[in-house]
Amino acid sequence: MGVYEEEKELIREAIKNEILILSICLGSQLIASAIGCRVYSYKRELGLFEVKKYEDDEIVKDLPEKLMVFQWNNDTFKPSKDAKCFA
Repeated sequence: MGVYEEEKELIREAIKNEILILSICLGSQLIASAIGCRVYSYKRELGLFEVKKYEDDEIVKDLPEKLMVFQWNNDTFKPSKDAKCFA
């Protein structure tokens, strides 16, 4: 992910300033990479997939328990111990 160094620097600056960041897909991978977590190739996901909410929080309280979303990716990441995942 060397092409995203400027974005990762902005992410590190936000974290340093204790600014909360909500990320989805590539954004989550960038955050993980910016803080030194492992980002790696995974199975290809292309098309509509069901996403299930598995934790309630203020930020996702109005979302349905299940949602069909379009996904197009080949990578995933190992979240940090401080990350909060909702789906």
